[in-house]
Amino acid sequence: MTIEISPHCIEKLDAAIASGVFASRQDAVESLVLENLPDPVAPMTRPIRAQEEADAWVAELKEWVANRPGVDHFVDDSRESIYQGRGE
Repeated sequence: MTIEISPHCIEKLDAAIASGVFASRQDAVESLVLENLPDPVAPMTRPIRAQEEADAWVAELKEWVANRPGVDHFVDDSRESIYQGRGE
């Protein structure tokens, strides 16, 4: 497998190797992966609670919108009307 590492990260890796923290780039990458990823790696899913909170927020927003009074006249929401007189 080949991965691309940014020049900034390569500089940090090389500095760590030069200071003796790691023996090689390969050793550094393997050590960092093993230290920072759980074993086994769980699939990335949104927690149920977060999904419930998002669904509740959407429901509240829809209810708020439904309870706003309607407008029965033309509303000019063009960029020109919004920023009119602001130094363009």
